[in-house]
Amino acid sequence: MILKRIFFITTIILVPLSFGYPSLGEASSGAIIASPTKIEITANPGEEIRREITVANQSAELLNVSLRFENLAAATDPRDGVALAEGTTTPIFPLTPYLSATERNFTLPSNSRVAIPIIIDLPKEISPGGYYGAAVLSISSPTTPSIGGARVITRLTPLLFLRVTGPTIETGALLDFNLLGSHFRLATDHPTFYLTYQNTGTVYLNPYGLIKIKNQITGREINLPVDPWFVLPGTTRIREMKTTNNLGNGWYQAEASLNRGYGSSTDQRIVNFIIITPVILSLISLVVLIGLFIIIRQLIVMKRSGRILLMLILMITIIASATHNAWAIVASSANYRLQTDSLNFGGFPSNSTNYKLGDTVGELGTGNLASSNYSLLSGYQQMFSSSISITAPTDATLSTIDNNGISSGSVAWTVTTDNSAGYTLSIKASSNPALVSGSDSFSDYAPSGAVPDYTWTVAASASAFGFSPEGADIASRYLNSGSICGTGATDTADQCWDGFSTTNRTIAQSSAGNTPSGVATTVKLKAEIGTSKTQPTGSYAATLTVTATPR
Repeated sequence: MILKRIFFITTIILVPLSFGYPSLGEASSGAIIASPTKIEITANPGEEIRREITVANQSAELLNVSLRFENLAAATDPRDGVALAEGTTTPIFPLTPYLSATERNFTLPSNSRVAIPIIIDLPKEISPGGYYGAAVLSISSPTTPSIGGARVITRLTPLLFLRVTGPTIETGALLDFNLLGSHFRLATDHPTFYLTYQNTGTVYLNPYGLIKIKNQITGREINLPVDPWFVLPGTTRIREMKTTNNLGNGWYQAEASLNRGYGSSTDQRIVNFIIITPVILSLISLVVLIGLFIIIRQLIVMKRSGRILLMLILMITIIASATHNAWAIVASSANYRLQTDSLNFGGFPSNSTNYKLGDTVGELGTGNLASSNYSLLSGYQQMFSSSISITAPTDATLSTIDNNGISSGSVAWTVTTDNSAGYTLSIKASSNPALVSGSDSFSDYAPSGAVPDYTWTVAASASAFGFSPEGADIASRYLNSGSICGTGATDTADQCWDGFSTTNRTIAQSSAGNTPSGVATTVKLKAEIGTSKTQPTGSYAATLTVTATPR
């Protein structure tokens, strides 16, 4: 009897511990991690709120970290949702006047982390509504930069969203739901859907929902959850969703049910498409060709040449028309989505004029653990935190140019995030022109048109400095069709060259999380002195800032 009791007690203790608990975040080796990627707060006028952002250094070197606050603005690309204002664009309801931090500059040793307290102090007369900002974490190496090349600063930008209680307007709607590319697809190509949502209210919204994909022939259904994604007031945002499921041959109907992010209002949209395997497509093509051959042969025998041409035109028109218009977690529904759940026996939100509390009672094995190799936040309440990381900054060295010629180098970053909406990676230079030596400089590379040049070209009487990004997530501006950049879907090495600017330019972006491996983006650097150009001698250097922002 005693043994049975011991076994029972041991089971009760060990079973909860047998489940994995989330850590600060998974990232590539040598990465800098910031968590959470977004802090959402609801507060009253006159209230002071304190929150923390955790920064972890998984690299092998000591790093300098500085914190500053920045306002947010509408993004140029509607897929990004937000951009740093940085004095170049008009901010949307700035939060920075109310932000402060006890410490803004510190060093972070290898394999260590720090929690940065952030204070939001609201005046009593503040107007109800939304206020938006970002905690910009600039990370650099304390080592002396190499002579000649590019000094690199990397940045992570957790977002800060505040809603002040009081009368606000919550209005928005799903404008469009469709499929990227053709509605007639090969089975090897996973379809990507996009949703276009417009926020016409005065506060940010987090629409969410579900895409149901049904094979109209077999009845098989696949659910693609649409996790909450923010849309700032007065903006329109596009969310791309790609299914990883293998869809077989058939006629499919995809139905999007999107909660508007407030109340129980939902929008529905439907899109149809056909998927066919290459083998089946080949068989159908063969049958069609045989049929055409038989028909044409019969008509030739009947010596009706005029009707042959008419029938061929008619058949080609019908086939082309049919091809073009071919039908064009946990728990969830159209009205809710449970991101995580917990089995316990208590818990209730409570508040007063002095505090707000959300508690859970009955969990075992909770708390914080850490070592030189990991950080562990155990328990249900600590799960609601996403992270974004970028590999530690590394300077790029450019080779020496004797009189005339080309100097080149490269630098790479891996961005890792579990944010379901993905990330944006941008680059900018600290000066214009970027590559300088005292008062001398190389001109920033200037493409011949609105898009990057497919081939690097510098006039004989000029000198220039530019870049070309490469990687699985590079922005569409740097993809090419084989000869033209800004169109197509090909990432060709050492093609699509652009010039630096003192404003952020997006070089990579993703619409989904990519843990645990992340995605690498490489930036190729190139400087050239034309054959008839006399460039003053010197050690030329540029300071480049690369920023990873959650979407």
